[in-house]
Amino acid sequence: MSEYFRIAVYVADKGKKVTRGEAEMIFDDLPSVRAPFLRGPIAIEGMNLIQIDTKRPEVSALNSAKRFEIRAGDLNTTFVLKNIAGAMKALEVCEKDLLVDWGMDPAVLASIETYAFHRNVVSLFSVNDYPGEAIRRNEQGTAGVRYKIGTDGKVSDCRVAESSGSKILDNQTCAIITKRVRYEPAKSKSGEPVASIGFQRIRWELP
Repeated sequence: MSEYFRIAVYVADKGKKVTRGEAEMIFDDLPSVRAPFLRGPIAIEGMNLIQIDTKRPEVSALNSAKRFEIRAGDLNTTFVLKNIAGAMKALEVCEKDLLVDWGMDPAVLASIETYAFHRNVVSLFSVNDYPGEAIRRNEQGTAGVRYKIGTDGKVSDCRVAESSGSKILDNQTCAIITKRVRYEPAKSKSGEPVASIGFQRIRWELP
C-alpha cells in the first residue's frame, strides 16, 4: 500500500535499550541491500523487535529467494525460505482485506489495475518540519498513516494507523502529507482514474 516495505524480526533479548543503525540484507547470492533499522523491547517480556524499513523494489528478490540473510547490529542470521512465494501472496490478500476494512469498496478495489503511485513521499519531509515542541520533549518515532487518494491524486482524510508514540509527530505527519503529496492516481483496467486508499510510514529522528 506504499512504496515502503517493513521486515520485522523478533529476537529473544531482555535488553531495554533502543538502538538504530543500518541493516544489510542478502537474498541468495545477489548484491546486498542496505536499509535503516530500529531495535527495541516490546510488550512481550524478554523479547526485542527489529524493524527494517526498505523500499519494495529493493526487496523484490524476496519473492523467489531460497535464502535470506540479515545483519543488523549484533544480529547475523540466515533464514532458509521454502515457500516465500505463498507467503507473499498471502500478504497481498491481507493488504486487500485491510483496505476493505478501512472503507474501500471491494468492487472498486478489484477494478484497480495499477495502484496510486508517488516516487518518494519521504523526500517531501525535511529536518525543518520537525515540530519544536516535539524536540523540546525529546520525542521521536515512526508514524504510520492512512489516507484517501482522489482521482486527481490529492490526499484527504489522513488518519493515524500506527502511532509514533507522539501525538505531535502523528499530527505533523498527516498535515504534511495532506498538504504536499500528490499521487498519480490508481487506475482501472480501462485506464480510468480510481479513488483509493494509501498508507505511509514516516520515521522521525531528533535533529
